[in-house]
Amino acid sequence: MKHLVNLLDLGADDVQELLARAKSLKAQHAQGRRDSLLPCKVLVQVFEKPSLRTRVSFEAAMMQLGGRSIFLSSKDAGLGGRETQEDIARVLTSYSDVLVLRTFSHELIENFAQHSRCPVINGLSDTSHPCQALTDLLTIDEEFGRLEGIRFAYIGDGNNMAVSLAEAAAMTGMSCVIASPAGYQLPQSFVDGVRKLYPQADISLTDDPAAAVRDADVIYTGCLGEHGAGGGEGSAGGGVRRLSGEPETAGAGPAKGPVHALPARPTRAGSDRRCRRRGAERRLRPGRKPDASGEGAVRLAAGGEGRLRSGAIESRPVTSHLAENRAGQYRTRRDFAGGKRQRLARGAGARRPPVAGQWRESPRLTG
Repeated sequence: MKHLVNLLDLGADDVQELLARAKSLKAQHAQGRRDSLLPCKVLVQVFEKPSLRTRVSFEAAMMQLGGRSIFLSSKDAGLGGRETQEDIARVLTSYSDVLVLRTFSHELIENFAQHSRCPVINGLSDTSHPCQALTDLLTIDEEFGRLEGIRFAYIGDGNNMAVSLAEAAAMTGMSCVIASPAGYQLPQSFVDGVRKLYPQADISLTDDPAAAVRDADVIYTGCLGEHGAGGGEGSAGGGVRRLSGEPETAGAGPAKGPVHALPARPTRAGSDRRCRRRGAERRLRPGRKPDASGEGAVRLAAGGEGRLRSGAIESRPVTSHLAENRAGQYRTRRDFAGGKRQRLARGAGARRPPVAGQWRESPRLTG
């Protein structure tokens, strides 16, 4: 039984086989064919952190292949509660054919895989994000018609996305440069470990984004901090930091500017909405041929609080979504879906958000 806890759990041939199968299924989907390849199979998803694309893409794909999907929050599954992780793993996997975990702790996924009775897939952890890397490989392959020899530049924190993308590059013959702020780079020991498995791996680390994007075919920008976890004191997202340099002009060419992909908030600094929509479709559907986006690099990213300002990368501290206003009479929380703010009045008569259960109730303010 094979798990997908880290991308290196697969072999290079496995990756190529997965990409070929994905291309075939997407072509069939574009023609209106949805073969029932997984009839009566059950996919269970357990998420400690929220997700839009990961959850919906897994559920939709499972249904389109003839199976069924069950979603559980960490509270529903009882993680950290009444039962041990080992018992929860045995129970969940005895009722399912595949288990997807999206967690804060990578050790939790490893523990589940150790006690599981079915394959376990890492939907995101604080250490790696293999499914995202695989979809990005498919995007690059579709854009260029190949992976081997592609010059790949990643600009951002040395986080879980950087780990999986570096592994993906090594397994497919891409040249990979990772530019991160000093103190937030991938450890050299990780790079050495990848090279032991793939001696021909071309992975280099730098703190100069301008040098990283020079002559790159693909520029990938990520959030400064763990993707999916937000910034903090232990990540570059915990304070305002800048990577000096002008990636747009330092040898990269006008069409090679880095762009954040999803999830990301629109910015005025060169956001390419067309590209970001296409990036989302890579997870499931893209049976359509991509629109031409001009000559130069493919624009990919892993979203977050990082912003592009005048060609440099800037990360802003992640602020609380629950804050007291100046008068001290209300607390406000941003409704990111609608871009509005909901005001919860003090006292028992507090008005609840329009969607029940969307947020936890704000504690009562005292005078």
